[in-house]
Amino acid sequence: MDVKHHIFLTGATGLIGRYLLRNFLQDGHQVTVLIRPNKHQSVPERLNDLITFAQIPKKTSSQIQAIEGCLKDLALSSSDFNKIESCDMIVHSAASLSFHKNMNGEPWTTNLEGTRNLINVARKTGIKRWIQVSTAYVCGQQEEKVYEDDHNPASTQNDYESSKRAAEELITQQQDLDWTILRPGIVVGDSNSGYASTYQGIYHCLKSVAFMSRKIKPDNNGNKKLPIRYNLSGKEKTNLIPVDWVAEAITQLSLNPETINQYFHLTSQSPLLAETLVDAVQDYYELTGIEFIGKDAPQPEDKNIYEKIFDRETKRLGPYFQDDPDFDRSNLNKFLPGLEDFNVNKAFIHKLLDFAESDKWGKAENKTDKRKAGVDCNEFFEIYFPDAASRSKIARIKNLNISIGFKVHGDHGGGNWSCIIKKGDVVSVKEVSFLPDSLDVYYSTNHEIFEEIVTGAITTRDAFFKQHLQIDGDIEKALLLSVLLEDLLQEIPFKPTNQIRENICA
Repeated sequence: MDVKHHIFLTGATGLIGRYLLRNFLQDGHQVTVLIRPNKHQSVPERLNDLITFAQIPKKTSSQIQAIEGCLKDLALSSSDFNKIESCDMIVHSAASLSFHKNMNGEPWTTNLEGTRNLINVARKTGIKRWIQVSTAYVCGQQEEKVYEDDHNPASTQNDYESSKRAAEELITQQQDLDWTILRPGIVVGDSNSGYASTYQGIYHCLKSVAFMSRKIKPDNNGNKKLPIRYNLSGKEKTNLIPVDWVAEAITQLSLNPETINQYFHLTSQSPLLAETLVDAVQDYYELTGIEFIGKDAPQPEDKNIYEKIFDRETKRLGPYFQDDPDFDRSNLNKFLPGLEDFNVNKAFIHKLLDFAESDKWGKAENKTDKRKAGVDCNEFFEIYFPDAASRSKIARIKNLNISIGFKVHGDHGGGNWSCIIKKGDVVSVKEVSFLPDSLDVYYSTNHEIFEEIVTGAITTRDAFFKQHLQIDGDIEKALLLSVLLEDLLQEIPFKPTNQIRENICA
């Protein structure tokens, strides 16, 4: 373990990756990271953030260098190749977490084709040692115990699992690589601080409870009830694992040459029960009302809007709420007998929520996209919306009577619009100088978020739960309309024709 390595690390800006980088640097290893700029930060800025997170002295920051690039389009210069040639190990932790294939081909583009591109780099630079950060859920739909060397997994449950399994198979087929496959469970925040750099997966559901708890009005006794019925028993197991625990296991296994050609489950020996998770969340937000009605109980036919919202949120996670199989940890226990199992309990869930709330669920670090908005609000509200609504599910909901106010902030193209829907028909949409107090619901956002919503880049739920969309008034009607708007944009996509004048959006 005293051998110092030069590691080529992908995914360093991700949740697991930044902890791996910290561990490797603090242990004295050299690290070259692959980083791409995003719309908020340049590569040097992102690298500086990683160095700050790693808490290494400035005098040792020479241990780390960055290469600008993206796995799915890995165009490297000769100087980039020279940097990588000095590495003796690849730790591949970059991944797309999309559960279902999107218009950009994710998660396949990153998880499989990106891995293939990285293999070509390894071959050209002569690097043989390869650490693949995969997922325990490559096992697919298995109810029996899942062994680490199981080579006959069941059908996968989504594109994420399929793409990660395909990447594993691609790696293990390479005769010139000395690989190790590491399979974490569901990775969440830090065991000590609750820190998380992103709020994906199960955080979607936690976030939705957090924001709806603020909108629910207390009853006469001061109690807030979130009426949600789950088709679960409450005894279902979920394999939540703290990121620092996962990173420590990956660090030690990566640096041990005896782990070559071995598979490892980085999972809990005492998975969290669904009822413990729900109890912890309800206790934290001082809520009641979430109940388990049994796995085999018929689906309620009278679902309320909160249940419909949760159906959409849990649909993303789908099988991960049903019941995790038992994951064998023979290899992990053999190679890391001193790695203490972490107990994911109510106190830990509260710690995760404490951090998320202090971080405003990521909003504290999110900067506004500085692009000039190109969608004309008038075109959406006054042309597209009435026409599309007349041909959509909204028109078929004859008991829908609602008055709506839309406020879009922005120096160019912003404004206020009022909309009246009676018996499912849009009878009035007009731009107004101000929104009257008599409307049922109010939506408020900035022009950039508005553009992302109407073009399908994000859903209204995501915008709401990320605090990019403010909803006021009758919360149940507002959430219902949000769901209907999502369905409308999916059923009849908005295709802008009138753009804001070129001198504004250039």
